[in-house]
Amino acid sequence: MNDPQGDTLGLLTAMYSIGSIASLPIVPFLSDRFGRKTPITAGCFIMIIAAAVQASAMGLKQYEAARFFMGFGNSMAQLSCPLLLTEIAHPQHRARITTVCNCLWNLGALICGWLAFGTSNINNNWSWRIPTLLQGIFSVIQLAFIWWIPESARWLISKDRAPEALAMLSKFHADGNEHDATVQFEYAEIKETIRLEFLHQKSSSYLDFIKTKGNRYRLAIIISLGLISQWSGNALVSYYASIIYDGATITGETEKLGLDAGNKVLSLIISISCAFLVDRIGRRPLFLAATGGMLIFLICATITGQQYTATD
Repeated sequence: MNDPQGDTLGLLTAMYSIGSIASLPIVPFLSDRFGRKTPITAGCFIMIIAAAVQASAMGLKQYEAARFFMGFGNSMAQLSCPLLLTEIAHPQHRARITTVCNCLWNLGALICGWLAFGTSNINNNWSWRIPTLLQGIFSVIQLAFIWWIPESARWLISKDRAPEALAMLSKFHADGNEHDATVQFEYAEIKETIRLEFLHQKSSSYLDFIKTKGNRYRLAIIISLGLISQWSGNALVSYYASIIYDGATITGETEKLGLDAGNKVLSLIISISCAFLVDRIGRRPLFLAATGGMLIFLICATITGQQYTATD
């Protein structure tokens, strides 16, 4: 790719996020109309094709286009997977399962980091083509097993397929016992929630987000969480670590990839450990501690980086 720099590197990096944003209006429609598994399946197909196109790229424009569709497909699957997990998980395990799901991003990043570290010794284009091509492997695995994953009981009830929803809840939450108290409670709760949603569907709109103080507060949380997750320093570590290492006179590709892979190991260990504490400590304390910790260490990294550059 001729070592892109400046705005070229910025655009190349941003194409993934641009593709993710482009899929946002489509995912809710597909999830509500055709089921939670549909956007996951479609997203996996798109990512497989994008990985092949990206790995075979003969120029920067082809690589950028593949990055766009990789982000598009990933967003389709990534937005739908937590939703499906939340709706099919047993209430007792829901918090830990959904939390661990997000943590497994670090497992994928860990595999990619060490794979890139291993292929860095290849002295031709396959040093980047192999990791790029193998992006599609996980989508292939997901496609192979998604047919054995049940559809959301909530979606089934919303489509007047209540018997299937009850069968799903009883099979996976009570070993097939439809009269189990937990199953009956979940079933009744979902039906009542769906009924109320349909009742208020015609009179509700997105303007409801700003009509009351409570809704404005919730909207602010939703927006700020998305922004904070991208402004926490992760973009620097994920996308621009190579430039940061250059500033610290770490210029060898092997050393850079080794540091990146080590960071992925630490991230996986910490995130999984915290995921199992979510019920014991609580969501809010963990969130505040993690956000505060990232703020402190990002400030430290910024100050030390500036001081090192000034004295170099």
